[in-house]
Amino acid sequence: MYITCMNCGKTNIPGGTTNCPACGSALPKANTPSIGNPSRPTLMDNRGRQYLINPSSGTLVGSRGCAILLSDTGVPPQAARLMPSGSGFLLEDLSGSVIVNGMQLRTPVGLQPGDKINIGSASLTYQGPSTSALIPVSPKTISPNAYSPPIVPPLSVVSSISPVTLKKWGPDRPLVEGTIEFMDGPHRVEKGSVGGKVAASLLLGLFSSSLMMLPFWMKQEITVWYLRLKAYPTARIYAVVMRGEPGGLPQISDFVAIWGEEKDGNILMKRGYNYTTSSYIPLKG
Repeated sequence: MYITCMNCGKTNIPGGTTNCPACGSALPKANTPSIGNPSRPTLMDNRGRQYLINPSSGTLVGSRGCAILLSDTGVPPQAARLMPSGSGFLLEDLSGSVIVNGMQLRTPVGLQPGDKINIGSASLTYQGPSTSALIPVSPKTISPNAYSPPIVPPLSVVSSISPVTLKKWGPDRPLVEGTIEFMDGPHRVEKGSVGGKVAASLLLGLFSSSLMMLPFWMKQEITVWYLRLKAYPTARIYAVVMRGEPGGLPQISDFVAIWGEEKDGNILMKRGYNYTTSSYIPLKG
């Protein structure tokens, strides 16, 4: 079981860790379901299990790397976010898969006690204070599988930069441009694949059997950062992987352009440009 730091947002912290390795703040116990905890705002599933909501900071909901972990089928890794608002909470859809009271969630909505939330096959009920400022959901009830065109926000909402500062890249266009919403790292992971090590081991074995284990003894590590990027103008959420030491580390809310390749739903970044700092982001290593 892994937990998430609710102060800095670092994910995949092993359960039982007392302090966040990134910011040093005290960590709560893993947000696993519990029965009957009326002193804190919660989400309750249809089996009576309750998931605690952090009353002072944003709480991510999803199937991986989130403070509220759901094991139900069809739940995206990072599906939604609960944000404190006045006396209650706003619910924001991060994946296009959240339904509130039978309606597709298109913009953040202020939750009221008893609101029904569906994410994939998960069915949850909000138990907490009323939210004073309401942002209504779409009045049209639609099927979870129905297509709805993405909302295209004005650039002034997505980023503080002016449209005229966007570069005309010509044929060398970036794969995606947008705002960084979340960062996790740095992580040190081993470079290379198991298949490559096996191939190297067999090749060395042709010369000497004593050299066959050499590729497995030699460890080469590389720094990896994980980003969540909200694309402009589609507002689509991308998972971006930066492998190597970035020359000029971007920050949350920076507006960036990313070059790379899309693989298994993730973008493997090769280089980037930060509009906020007017600088390129090369990757070393």
